[in-house]
Amino acid sequence: MTTLRPDAGTAGVTRSAAGTRGETGGRPTVVGTPARRREDDRLLRGRGRFVADLRLPGQAQAVFVRSTEPHALLRAVDVSAARGDRRAVAVLSAADFPGGPPLLPSASGPVPGLPTAQPALATDRVRYVGEPVAVVVAADRYAAEDLADLVRVDYAPLPVVADLDAALRPGAPTLHPRAADQPGGPPGTPARGDDGAARDDSAGRGSAPGWGDNVEQVVRAVRGDVTAALAAAPLTFSVRLSIARQAGAPMETRGVVADWDRAAGRLTVWTPTQIPHGMRDAVAAALGLPADAVRVVLPDVGGAFGTKMQPYPEEFVVAWLSRLLGRPVGWVEDRAEHTVATVHGRDQHHDVEVGHDASGRILAIRDRMASDIGAYSFTNAAVEAIATPAAVPGLYRVPAYAAESLAVFTNKTPAGPFRGVGAAPATFVMERIVDLVAAQVGVDPAEVRLRNLIGPDELPYGPRTTLHLTQGSMPWPPHDSGDYPGLLRRALDLVGYRDLRREQAQRRASDPAGPLFGVGLGMFVEPSGDGKPELARLRVDEYGVVEVAAGLAPSGQGHETMLAQIVADELRIPLDDVVVRLGDTDRLRWGAGTMASRSAAVGGGAVRLAARALVERAVPVAARLLGVPASAVALTEHGFGRTDGTGAALDWASVAQAAGPTTGTGELAAEAEFRPAGIPFGYGVHVSVVEVDPGTGVVTALRHRAFDDCGTVLNPMMLAGQVHGGIGFAIGNALFEELPYTDDGFPLAGAAGYPLPTVSSMPADVWVAHAQAPAPPAAGRGGGDVKGAGEGGVIGGTAAIANAVADALAHRPGPPPARTPARTPAGTGAGGTLAFPSLPGIVGPEAVTRIPLTPPEVLRLLRAQPSPATGVPAAYPANTPDRRHAPNPGLSRG
Repeated sequence: MTTLRPDAGTAGVTRSAAGTRGETGGRPTVVGTPARRREDDRLLRGRGRFVADLRLPGQAQAVFVRSTEPHALLRAVDVSAARGDRRAVAVLSAADFPGGPPLLPSASGPVPGLPTAQPALATDRVRYVGEPVAVVVAADRYAAEDLADLVRVDYAPLPVVADLDAALRPGAPTLHPRAADQPGGPPGTPARGDDGAARDDSAGRGSAPGWGDNVEQVVRAVRGDVTAALAAAPLTFSVRLSIARQAGAPMETRGVVADWDRAAGRLTVWTPTQIPHGMRDAVAAALGLPADAVRVVLPDVGGAFGTKMQPYPEEFVVAWLSRLLGRPVGWVEDRAEHTVATVHGRDQHHDVEVGHDASGRILAIRDRMASDIGAYSFTNAAVEAIATPAAVPGLYRVPAYAAESLAVFTNKTPAGPFRGVGAAPATFVMERIVDLVAAQVGVDPAEVRLRNLIGPDELPYGPRTTLHLTQGSMPWPPHDSGDYPGLLRRALDLVGYRDLRREQAQRRASDPAGPLFGVGLGMFVEPSGDGKPELARLRVDEYGVVEVAAGLAPSGQGHETMLAQIVADELRIPLDDVVVRLGDTDRLRWGAGTMASRSAAVGGGAVRLAARALVERAVPVAARLLGVPASAVALTEHGFGRTDGTGAALDWASVAQAAGPTTGTGELAAEAEFRPAGIPFGYGVHVSVVEVDPGTGVVTALRHRAFDDCGTVLNPMMLAGQVHGGIGFAIGNALFEELPYTDDGFPLAGAAGYPLPTVSSMPADVWVAHAQAPAPPAAGRGGGDVKGAGEGGVIGGTAAIANAVADALAHRPGPPPARTPARTPAGTGAGGTLAFPSLPGIVGPEAVTRIPLTPPEVLRLLRAQPSPATGVPAAYPANTPDRRHAPNPGLSRG
């Protein structure tokens, strides 16, 4: 195991004086060394070029007019005053699009006959505050903002569905009228009035009888007979676990510049997207153009975290405007827009039933979950609802498991991917379950984990989980490599877990009324990639410089450095001889992009295969120059030579210059596709130590330890940075961040009201450690034993912090409240009616069942007070004596 600390080098890696090459098998290597990020110098000097920096000749600026109502019919959109202003270049509403504005694609696939895709501009009604209604174009942003104020929208308010429970209530207003209500709709579907209320409340969707029409997607995960297992379990309990609505909040908001070349009949789009080729295809389809008539170029990107993984209305409209006007048009989202116009994440309820025995072994779990996906079948709106069910059991041996996941429409900003999508909420749920089981049986949480973790001799673990979607079913890939108990034991040893428990007991004994001290564990599994292939192309110029193109889209991760390290190793050349160019669809035919911790495992695999293919292309050229057969040519440092070591050597420049006549292409280049045969799973454990002020409810993170197995470590410094950033993300998710809405559908947290962690929120004592076990054979040839690591920090960290707070609160001064008996009949109803067991010392029967654990929420738990009727957290206490670890509202994530 390699241990990394903020103030130390990398143990177990041989470093040269320059810190750029190590040793593997006697050969110098670059992979595995902490090579400095080549991106940083330019960005730190202010030489980055972001979409907001682009100023093309003749470029106009767009501003969007957005809905101020959560649900309403559009009686009229009056743009006449804005159009009459001499500063107006264009003012458009949905009525100005021939055939209507384009619809956004939906990856989840809405139910047939249910028109739930979002139009680029609202047509007959709006469904959330922030939905684009009209667009104004002027020569500059100032004029466009003024003109936007002149647009008048006449709304007829409709009943609002503001949360999951309301949306699923029988007879609830529906956001999307059925196809039968539209001209030519299928017969037999219940009619609906303009208020969206069902005229026949007894009718339900054919695919989900008894459910309301606000269910977009139904997902089921099944393993074993959970009903029988719950009935036979010696001990059972039920609990509702919830995760609040949250936002990615990257440092850079969204934006787009589009430039239509009328002569060439071609559109160029600059936008900070995670999917350049996917964006190209979506924009081309929206404008009715062939894909090769659209070029997407990625400028520098200031963070994404999943929020830039799909096309939005603004890209379609700005591209359409550029083509209409024949000039460049740009738009940059402001921070206030970002809160309501960019996808949200999380927002789930889990009604969980658990069966276990007296030793703490888990026998069965049933999870009825619902995800608030907002107002539309946005591109990836249901991804959290789809990804969570199969992920809940995590690393644990759960013989019987059943989950039912509903993707539910509400009058909120559409949902989408968010760092740790699916895995983070699933891990929070499972890790809370394990701690609750531990409390019930009176066994330390670490020991209960060891009793339930899948052992290395059980891998690949079965029985497999089958995921059933509305459109079909698919098997969920099993975990097939690792030593989960071994990593936990090693982590407990390195962190001094027994010493932490002794420290906890001493603090409680010496100062029972003082700050509450808690220790929490969070074990996680992190899928690496989504199974999609990736493409890479390498080319050597006449100077011997290797140019790398791949379908990845960096937003701060260090892709350029990581890919250059792989190429330098494969070709045995200096790191400085590799140039990485990403994010230009003209350089590569296709690519999947950056998401799901796939860049190193899948993108790196494609680059590795392309490098090997390049060597194969170069060997015949080198053989001709050396006058020997290809079998007598060897790859050497900086080039090629004879296998017997005699004679002159050739550098890459010489081979590239001679390659034209030999290759028949005029260049020395190679392309390769990496298709992973499966999904390698990284895994790990986080240990969090917190302190809770019983007077203010403020939680201070004191220490944090992260241990993981992400396979081969390509760059330990960048990996540590990913984990550190993920821990910061986890602190925000667990303690601060929430996007609350009023009961009538209006967002309460604006740009300045969404709290985010800062550097001062991080524990002063953080370190990470890595085990390097090979990736499974399922990863496929070329993967290089690499597993993803971009999301483990938030996945495991969030659960560990929540468990640490629960651990602190569970031992507050005073007698524990009375509880119901632990054993209750299993399966007593579909609504989760099982009683919660007696858990001595835990604050209230719901003890830490919801995140974030804001100071008001912690105080509520400490005082055993019910939640406010609105469900909205109170403001941060003004009299908090120590604000070093308070969130800083209105900032963005770095």
